[in-house]
Amino acid sequence: MYCYWLVYMNDPWMTHLQWRVLLQQGSIPSLVFFGIAFIFLLQSPYFAAVTGKKSDAQDILKTMQRDNCIPIPDIDLDFEDVEPVSEAESASGAEFKVVFNNEFFSTTVIVTYSCFVMNFVFYGALYAFPNVLPTLSKIGRSSTPAMELLIGALWEFPGYALAVVFAMQYARKPVMKLYAFSTGISMILFALGVYISSDVVWHLGFWGIKIFICIGYVVIYVYLSEVFPTKVRVTGGAVGIAGGRIGAMIAPLAYEMLTAWTGSFYTFFLVTAIMCLTNMPLIDLLPYETFGASLVSKGGGDTTQTYGAVEGQRV
Repeated sequence: MYCYWLVYMNDPWMTHLQWRVLLQQGSIPSLVFFGIAFIFLLQSPYFAAVTGKKSDAQDILKTMQRDNCIPIPDIDLDFEDVEPVSEAESASGAEFKVVFNNEFFSTTVIVTYSCFVMNFVFYGALYAFPNVLPTLSKIGRSSTPAMELLIGALWEFPGYALAVVFAMQYARKPVMKLYAFSTGISMILFALGVYISSDVVWHLGFWGIKIFICIGYVVIYVYLSEVFPTKVRVTGGAVGIAGGRIGAMIAPLAYEMLTAWTGSFYTFFLVTAIMCLTNMPLIDLLPYETFGASLVSKGGGDTTQTYGAVEGQRV
């Protein structure tokens, strides 16, 4: 919203934008949050515990209690010692062996691909819309391209609100499938609306993308943080997030290359729609449903047993 507001103030029609000024102004929030984080951001208590600094972990938890206005006597800060990761295990890549072993291989690959698709769509759309909307002068509309982008950003608020509800109330896999299907259809609607010069249809697609991608962004990362055993949860999450970052980096290049090869931006939106829709059946292949399940601390047979205690079986 801040960036689109800067664009609107610079040139609402986005035809003569001063990109150097926009980059300088756009860097201000990063500097502000760096200062805030430098002063207030706490170390991870789990990281302190796993590195053998139990007292430091308890001090961090005390600070969190105070910051959240929780009286210290109400919660016991003592915890079982966390088994530290030995240097030999770390050097041998033991965490990666678990993440990519027979039990978790399909989970790691599918969730990483889902992160890739979701970030590809999210950042691809962020890049594509500022390029596409200024060209839609032939389609009747009541506001400037910059205002359309700002309104689109506002539609992310109900998207994240829905994401919170879905994450708290519904199973992960059906919600991820809902996001993939709805986002894919929204991509098609946007391209179709522009092609047939329908203001209503492309707006439905535009707003739908903004809403549904937020649901996927939250629920996929929640699932990613839940599905791996505690000892390798950070490693498994890092693999998935890395896949997502690759998708985010490739998306703008893909938009430019597809547009240059085909002479139209329609191709990019159709490709992203296909990626979303083909991601749906892969989600059914995930062996675990983590909603309402107890998070496991060890790999191997304990994983199936713990999830099975809640779900009844591997789903």
